[in-house]
Amino acid sequence: MKFTAGLLCLFAAVLAPTARASTITATITGNVFSGQNGYGGSALVFGTLGNLSGDIFTLTFTFDDSKGSSTGSSCSNGGMQNSYTAGSSSTTNPGTATLTITHSDGTGGGTFAFGGGGFGETAIASDASKYYSGNGCGLSNAMEYYVTVSYGALNYSGSSGVTADLSPSTGYIGTDGDWRRQIFAATNLSSTTFSFSIDIAYNSSLYQYAYGSLVATGLSIDGVPCNLPISETSTAVGWGNGIGTTLAKYNVTLNDLFGLTSSFNGTDNLQEFVGATGTDTCWDADPNNGVTGQYLSFIPGGPSSAGEAGNNQYGPDYIGLPTAGIEEYTLYAITSPNPSSCALTWHQQMKYYCSETSTWYAYGSTDHGNNNTLVTTITAPTLFSQRGNASENKTNPY
Repeated sequence: MKFTAGLLCLFAAVLAPTARASTITATITGNVFSGQNGYGGSALVFGTLGNLSGDIFTLTFTFDDSKGSSTGSSCSNGGMQNSYTAGSSSTTNPGTATLTITHSDGTGGGTFAFGGGGFGETAIASDASKYYSGNGCGLSNAMEYYVTVSYGALNYSGSSGVTADLSPSTGYIGTDGDWRRQIFAATNLSSTTFSFSIDIAYNSSLYQYAYGSLVATGLSIDGVPCNLPISETSTAVGWGNGIGTTLAKYNVTLNDLFGLTSSFNGTDNLQEFVGATGTDTCWDADPNNGVTGQYLSFIPGGPSSAGEAGNNQYGPDYIGLPTAGIEEYTLYAITSPNPSSCALTWHQQMKYYCSETSTWYAYGSTDHGNNNTLVTTITAPTLFSQRGNASENKTNPY
């Protein structure tokens, strides 16, 4: 972070990887290759349709990327080659799905929800994955989604499930291996079929029944514009030189959802925004400068560049007060008849630049906008600096 005309002290709180969340919605459209609705004219799911062959469908998967277990891998050139999320409990399951089937003219039919708690739902599991060879990794190009549900409460029993296996007929699906990435329209899909099944009983009598094979003709994903950082990890690397000898240095590592080490590389792609609110208990007690009793420092506001990330790292980030501020407070406040310590506190939000949308995105907070608390403390014997999970202290030279 940068300090300018004022005497600044900074402290950045560690960011919890689970604090941020994005909802990703994948909408698949196409035709029913073969299928049946109901059994013997009863247990209908999709209106009064019987033989589903030739009808049209819309299959929508919705995933919460803060749930489930997420992994990924990258190519030798740093691009993401694949990513994956999965979960199988009420608290970790990331995904649900809805399937709508209608006549080819769009009339009739109905919708079924895979997940959401209906029909005495007792268990649910889902996953989403993507493989991408456009980065030269030699993998196949494919995306997969699935949701399976079991029912066993409130006199219901049975199961349902849907799996979508998608691959391109030519080229690629999207621009990398991130399953969450936004895709406005993909129509270059192969004609490979995938399936769904619904088999639910109520009081031991068949209640909802349908099955079929689907062929996708279109895919759109309302997802994340970029693979944004979800947290930071700080490492203390000593103290500065010259007027910065009282500033602790920290190198910072950006963490992504998939645990990759080369997701963030670029020029001027990090920014900090320091808000105009905060507290400052470091009073200027120098009787010679005409400002006795005023705050030693100031609370700045506005954005400033934090530089660029290379291999997920940036820094050093200088945290503390420059030597003039330490000397001023030590000589005229700590050594006064009423010795005391002081601290400065204000708020900061880190942002990452997404070149695809030419937009800065805040990261590392519940709503992608909460501030990090910045703080430091001066006492007579020691100077203490902390940034998130790391800290430094040294003898007060004054």
